[in-house]
Amino acid sequence: MKMLSFGSIALFALMFVPAMAADLPVKAPVVKAPPVAVYNWTGFYIGGHAGYAWGDADSHIDFNDPVFAESPIPPAVPADYAKHVNGFIGGGQIGWNYQTGNLVAGVEADFSYSDINGDLSLRNTLVGFGGATFTYAESQRLRWFGTARGRIGVTPASNWLIYATGGFAYGKVNAETHLTFIDIFGVTSAQYHGAASTTRTGWTIGGGAEAAVAGNWTAKLEYLYYDLGSVEVLGVRTPVLPTLFTVNDQDVRGHIVRFGLNYRFGGPLVAKY
Repeated sequence: MKMLSFGSIALFALMFVPAMAADLPVKAPVVKAPPVAVYNWTGFYIGGHAGYAWGDADSHIDFNDPVFAESPIPPAVPADYAKHVNGFIGGGQIGWNYQTGNLVAGVEADFSYSDINGDLSLRNTLVGFGGATFTYAESQRLRWFGTARGRIGVTPASNWLIYATGGFAYGKVNAETHLTFIDIFGVTSAQYHGAASTTRTGWTIGGGAEAAVAGNWTAKLEYLYYDLGSVEVLGVRTPVLPTLFTVNDQDVRGHIVRFGLNYRFGGPLVAKY
């Protein structure tokens, strides 16, 4: 009888327990979310850039002749002039960034070939000299340009950097000036010619946006305003009179917009869960 009861219980368990287990809720397996790729801006980088520059190079020319000094004869000398400069700029850069949270700080140095140039040429009648005229011409070219700047910015998205930048600027400037006086008979009475080639220093400020585009590569669009002070050109008289000369001061300043590509050393991405 006991054996029968035990068998009945076992049979019941085999028939009904699996069915009851099938009706129990099954806990879903725990699936770990995949890591989110976040760009890390920390590290050294090198790259290249190309762009366009423009500006107004205001100038002033003075003359040490006592007659002109006591009774200036506009529009000859002394006088203020303005000319437009523009041209291509392109070169390379090297820098370093450090990122903490959404803040990125760093330093960057660049050096560029430049063809930023401008000319001024005019001919006017001398007021009060019965038809005597003068011709005046000046030119300026920024042959190369470099900066050493700090950068600080934020990352609105991990692969985007919006930054401000500023610091030291320098460049090689060539400048010329030519002044010719022509009497009422059309004969050249005096000429003053001068040229200068000098390296000027100053400052720059601007900003830009940079984005990760592929792996360790980033692309940027940047604006800079630069000011290298002025360059002085001494005009020597022909025929030579050592006591007579002109002094021409030309401003060296302008705006630059340039596109750049950078390659950053180190892994571009960090994983965050």
